[in-house]
Amino acid sequence: MVNNFNMKAFEFSSLGQSAKLFFDEHGWVQVRNVFDKTQIESFRKVAKGLESVGHQGDLLSYSETNSIVYDNHLVSIAKLLLDTNKPVYFGDSNVSIGNDFHRGFHKDNADKLNASASDWQSPYTLLRMGIYTQDHKKHSDCLAIRDGSHKTVETEVGKPLNIPAEPGDVVIWNLRTSHSGNSNRLRFAPNYFLRYRYYRIMPDFMFLPRDRERICFFLTYGKEKDQHLERYIRYLKTRKYMVDIWCHSHYAEEQLTKAKTTLEVIQMSEEANNISPEQLNVMHKELTS
Repeated sequence: MVNNFNMKAFEFSSLGQSAKLFFDEHGWVQVRNVFDKTQIESFRKVAKGLESVGHQGDLLSYSETNSIVYDNHLVSIAKLLLDTNKPVYFGDSNVSIGNDFHRGFHKDNADKLNASASDWQSPYTLLRMGIYTQDHKKHSDCLAIRDGSHKTVETEVGKPLNIPAEPGDVVIWNLRTSHSGNSNRLRFAPNYFLRYRYYRIMPDFMFLPRDRERICFFLTYGKEKDQHLERYIRYLKTRKYMVDIWCHSHYAEEQLTKAKTTLEVIQMSEEANNISPEQLNVMHKELTS
């Protein structure tokens, strides 16, 4: 067991350079009260509606979720953490509904294994945001982060922390940061991280229960004219799940215009439709150059 100490969250209403410094040093940051209760309930309803129609594109391509992509709160956070006036959105977003029982620390960047590869030669400039619509402070199924792990290719390095996100909070992590979903909290020691290998040998009553159905929105932003962004998009063009999303992502002109007021938007649908299925990998495969 690992003690959760030195946890820190920043209020959105007073967000400033201290949050960026924390993000740069630790590889993640929790921002509290980005959205209010009414917005969160609306997000949950919208997510279920998206699920019911079987929408397969990104959030910008769905009429009920497109405004989330260019939400002023999220864009202002991305601007601060990426140190840019116009973050880049390239269709990497989705909503996750239910409990994914795949647990284990992993990284989201392209060069996951090779410390000599391009991703690790300069500060990394892509981040992912998770919008949480249920409680993970007093309940299980929370995001787990390895603190400071964006500085190494090793996924078992860095203090593991269960992030106590509450409805309306946004957690942001560097794509090189090791993280895992659906982490359980111990009922009698909720501020301790229990390694996943012990889950199957411990009875359920030892853990805090889940809150209501888990619904989370995830969005990725990059920095304009950036080598890491270019490499990550090149990597995503080898991944079947992402190409499938791009192929189903078509933007209404009105929404695209609104998004472009605060974001640089890269539309990938046409290019994705021209990628041969034989070129795609279901699982991760390192880029060769």
